[in-house]
Amino acid sequence: DLAARIAIAAVGVGGFGRAIWTLRVVPEPPERRIAGGLTATSAVSTAFRELRQTFRELRRFRVVLIYLAAFLLFNDGVQTVLAIAGAYAADTLGIALAFNMATIAIIQFVAVPGALAFGRLADRIATKRALVVALLGWIVIVLFGVALAPLTPTAHEDHDFQLGYRQASGDYVVEAAPDLDDRFELRWQGEYWTLDEGAVLGAGALANLPEAIRDSEDVEHSLSIRGGGMDGQAALGPAHPSLLGDGPLDWWPSFVRGLVWEPLGLAVGYQWLLIGVSVGLVIGGSQALARSLYAQITPERRSGEFFAFFGFMSRASSVFGPTIYIVATAVFDTRVAVAAILLIIVAGTIVLRWVDVAEGARVAAEEDARTLDA
Repeated sequence: DLAARIAIAAVGVGGFGRAIWTLRVVPEPPERRIAGGLTATSAVSTAFRELRQTFRELRRFRVVLIYLAAFLLFNDGVQTVLAIAGAYAADTLGIALAFNMATIAIIQFVAVPGALAFGRLADRIATKRALVVALLGWIVIVLFGVALAPLTPTAHEDHDFQLGYRQASGDYVVEAAPDLDDRFELRWQGEYWTLDEGAVLGAGALANLPEAIRDSEDVEHSLSIRGGGMDGQAALGPAHPSLLGDGPLDWWPSFVRGLVWEPLGLAVGYQWLLIGVSVGLVIGGSQALARSLYAQITPERRSGEFFAFFGFMSRASSVFGPTIYIVATAVFDTRVAVAAILLIIVAGTIVLRWVDVAEGARVAAEEDARTLDA
């Protein structure tokens, strides 16, 4: 609960701080004309009319069209990744809410220095190249997001349900249990168990519990028993997040787990935090650079209408990614779905190659000169 509150507060403070900084630093262009007598209806009508006009005129701005195609792809992929991250962490990786919320908070704090760093990088190697670097960062992040994998529980303390033997009474007590929304109940071959923390179970009642957990398809938790006649017995449910091998891409997280996560002893929650830091480093830079590059290839004197269209494209771009994610999840699994979203980001990065910034800036300057003379 505390982590959730901190994450929500961090989002608010971060957004407010960036807004204040923007208002103080970015100069407001002089107002050239004031539209008087606008009603709510006429304002909406005027906005859509100018949007249609801008769309028709975009044909004269070939570089802008190519860039918008690239932006439509890579922004769709990035926004989809951000949208499904929480569900992917909880459902596929079994990450606790506290780690999820802590990751959100970390992203907010890391995003600011990340954006500043990419700003300096753009000054050195140009905006387009810096944006490509940011998108390559997203590609690596998604690749390792697919590679995240819970470690197989080995020690007694690693398991979800931990039962300990009480010598004095000869029974077992549930020493630790996961924080679940619903009470854990298991029925198997006429037997019934509930495993609330602090519950006491007789040795006879536990005799078939490990086998029941292993045989019950929907069980995604693990069990370990210490002490007494059942000392050392453990079981993983068939749906436990650490069990890999059935999915088309499960070889990848299995490989990375054996190569990186297990040697480092890095639990999946900390793997997720590491991904969060990486996201924070690139999210601010990729968003800021995308807008900066667009500003370079659009007429300054028509920035309002062009950026209104850019904002419209930002909202409209979140179409392909969610659709692909839903279909891939239904046909395969969530890891394949996330990898499929990666292809959209890759496609957008490739299309960005054909964006000629110098040519776009030249056409934009000519348009500024034309409107100034008009």
